[in-house]
Amino acid sequence: GVGVGGVVVVVGVVAAMALKSRFFLLVALFFFVSVTSFFVIGSIEHKDEGGHQMSRLEWARERFGRAHPSDFVTPPEDHHIVHDDNLQPADETIPDSPSIVLAPTSTGSSTEKQDPPPHFEPPKERMHNPLPESNRAEPKENPSVYTVKIPHVVSVDKPTDDPEVRFKRDQIRNAFVYAYGWYENKCMGKGEMKSKTGRCNDNSLVNDFGLTIIDSLGTMLIMGLDDMYITGRDFLKEKLTWKANHKVSLFETNIRSLGGLLSAYDMTRDPFLLEKAEELAIKLKPAFNTPVGIPKSTINLQTGETGSIGWAPSGGAILAEVGTLQLEWAYLTNATGNPIYAQTALKVWEVMHKYLPGNKLYPVHVSINTGKPMGSHVSLGGLGDSFYEYIIKYYIMTNGQVGPVADWFFEVADAVLDQLGAPFRDTYYLREKFGSSVSDVFDHLACFTGGMFGLAAQHTTDQARKERYMEAGGGIASFCRAMYDATSTGLPFEAVRIRGGQLAAKTSYYLQRPEAVESWFVMWRLTHDQKYRDYGWKFFESIQEHTKVDFGYCGLQHSSKASTCDDNQQSFFLAETLKYLFLLFTDDDVIPLDEFVFTTEAHPLSTFNPTVVPNFEQTGWFKKK
Repeated sequence: GVGVGGVVVVVGVVAAMALKSRFFLLVALFFFVSVTSFFVIGSIEHKDEGGHQMSRLEWARERFGRAHPSDFVTPPEDHHIVHDDNLQPADETIPDSPSIVLAPTSTGSSTEKQDPPPHFEPPKERMHNPLPESNRAEPKENPSVYTVKIPHVVSVDKPTDDPEVRFKRDQIRNAFVYAYGWYENKCMGKGEMKSKTGRCNDNSLVNDFGLTIIDSLGTMLIMGLDDMYITGRDFLKEKLTWKANHKVSLFETNIRSLGGLLSAYDMTRDPFLLEKAEELAIKLKPAFNTPVGIPKSTINLQTGETGSIGWAPSGGAILAEVGTLQLEWAYLTNATGNPIYAQTALKVWEVMHKYLPGNKLYPVHVSINTGKPMGSHVSLGGLGDSFYEYIIKYYIMTNGQVGPVADWFFEVADAVLDQLGAPFRDTYYLREKFGSSVSDVFDHLACFTGGMFGLAAQHTTDQARKERYMEAGGGIASFCRAMYDATSTGLPFEAVRIRGGQLAAKTSYYLQRPEAVESWFVMWRLTHDQKYRDYGWKFFESIQEHTKVDFGYCGLQHSSKASTCDDNQQSFFLAETLKYLFLLFTDDDVIPLDEFVFTTEAHPLSTFNPTVVPNFEQTGWFKKK
């Protein structure tokens, strides 16, 4: 090192004399000191407390704390799976971060085979906390420990796992660590992450504080990332308030923040999470102070002022927004014992059931003052979507004890297939309706219906209906895969037109949405048809190849142009897309579909026996004995 530095000085002196400039001499001295220091420091042997030799990277990590998110790299997209029955778990983990896995770096040509990465080793001490016999969830005796295993669920990673399945699951987990790690590193407590530029973004549609943390809690617990979860949970306990002094969306705040807190509570029984969820519900409740209880779209959490969203008609509300509250609010009643929350949200359904249209299809707008349908646009895509799924999921969540709700769903769902269903090649899709005419357009948002029909098929005693629903669910799931195959990136258009047996872009951007992989996950669980796992893995490879950027993952401004990163990492990418991808490669006993329902934000909630149910026969409420 000294020798190299000396040569640099000699060259600098000669140049300085020739050009009569002191600048080159100063530069030479600077490089002499730098080069000499580099080699001297590099020659120092670093040892741990036990006297064992450490690499410079290991020493730096121990000296300066947790590894930087850029350390978490994934293998190139041209990796090959090695099927090795003798595969042994590797030992390389990051100091002080036992829940994070280092993926292998790329070596060799693209045709070389690579071993699967070190598989995730869950913490050795895992407490199991099964649900209490009563329907009410009781706090744990030791409130200082909440790193519990999910109720009803065995370990995600098992010795008997197929190496290829485990490898894929690990890669998806690593993608989450990379995405959330950058948020945690640069934007902790802010709304969302600007993944290309590294800036922070407060989402004005929700209470922006800690949005990504809250939305991601359940994903961390399912993936076994306990350290990340504890850090996020403790951060929220210290700082979380509901003081956003601007109008927020009731719908978005409900599904992301309220649902995120309740799901994490359901997995841990941490009373802090339930306390914050109830605080938020109390802040949101004034939105329901309307003539018949149909809520306003927005509310100021600080002042209680309510208002309408920009894309709703005057005096109207969005079907999906008023019909996507019932799972969270019914669960909150079950957890707290306070009937007011279920009564508030389920009254919306009571009013809407009263005004069921003659053709059984609800338009995407309803009157806030009366609850009557407005307009004639019918869609299971944007504006209508999650209204439909919440009806059947409420029936499942309440252990099949509210028969009138199931009857309502089957009546509406049959009409959807009768009037909107259409074939496409060997798949199936749902059109939109405007008055008496139908339109051959399909939103990616409607891809959830594949899983919805699959789930509904498990809860009907009518064999013909069961077969029809399963066929529709599988057809829609495959149609949505065709949307991905229609672009050069393998990432779907937001909406397509169906013309002459081809798919054409109606709305061309890609927004990191989860609806297709949700259906692939559900249909995999119901059928174990390998094609659904293949659909999901191909999607993940496209995510890695085209949307992974310096500070996380982004959407695309045009789905067929990989260079059009939109610089946004949506919180639902972590809450839904990566969660469903991960679960696609788990066993059926991980969040089993007969013991949990997933909200529209993919937050799993346990089933329970309800105490408050809607009465579709007359106005009012009754207690279920």
